[in-house]
Amino acid sequence: MEEKKAKNKKINLGGSYKFKIAKKYSKPKRKGDKIANRRKKK
Repeated sequence: MEEKKAKNKKINLGGSYKFKIAKKYSKPKRKGDKIANRRKKK
């Protein structure tokens, strides 16, 4: 049998929607520089 290509070796993470919701309702970042934290989001 042939070895799978890298793009076909992905592991199922159980839906990206879950991660979007988790990010949306995550605890607010209170500590640190607001502008620096805002830069990280992108």
